[in-house]
Amino acid sequence: MTATETGPDPLSPAERVTVLREHLEREKSRRRTAEAELTQLQDANRMVVRTLDRFATIMEAAWIELQQNGAEAAMRWVENAVEPDVPGSNPDAWDGKESAKAWFDRVMNPDGHDGHSCCTGCGPGCACGGSPHETGEEVR
Repeated sequence: MTATETGPDPLSPAERVTVLREHLEREKSRRRTAEAELTQLQDANRMVVRTLDRFATIMEAAWIELQQNGAEAAMRWVENAVEPDVPGSNPDAWDGKESAKAWFDRVMNPDGHDGHSCCTGCGPGCACGGSPHETGEEVR
């Protein structure tokens, strides 16, 4: 509706300017907040990329070491990459008893969920996260 349809505008031109300035300041503040969050995400992304690149390079160095000096020498690259700096500081550390698969499953799925559907076709709203039909899994 326009001012003519609802009657005279209750705000004077000066009040309108004030309202618009306040709105502009709120939007500028929201933009600054969004830009700060974006910067944090970009920094985190760079850290993840560097970490993945480091581990890929370590694996490549281990493969080269395997070719040149055998499995024992190659494993030193892997051991040096996964050994925590401070003993006991890594809650995901291997306890020396569980199998490699059991350890991997525990670390990759801390909530105990294996990523597969746990029911008979419930769908995306279920706690299991989806329908077994989406993954090609048979209905249980």
